[in-house]
Amino acid sequence: MQCNDCEGKGKVECSECEGIGSIDLDCEKCMGEGTTREGGITTRCPECNGEGRISEDCPDCDGEGQKDCESCGGSGEA
Repeated sequence: MQCNDCEGKGKVECSECEGIGSIDLDCEKCMGEGTTREGGITTRCPECNGEGRISEDCPDCDGEGQKDCESCGGSGEA
């Protein structure tokens, strides 16, 4: 019998990244501001290119966007 939660696929969308596979975090160098100040001069942050955010692989799904279905343990069967 097929698992209803994953429709027999054994995988479900990752709830942490909503299936995208990556998450956006505030840039640590500029603290999400997009600019840095060095020697009295404000410049665009070189780490995030002025975006203030850095995209990283989702730690919950290892960047896949999907996780094993908890209901069936990834088997796809109920």
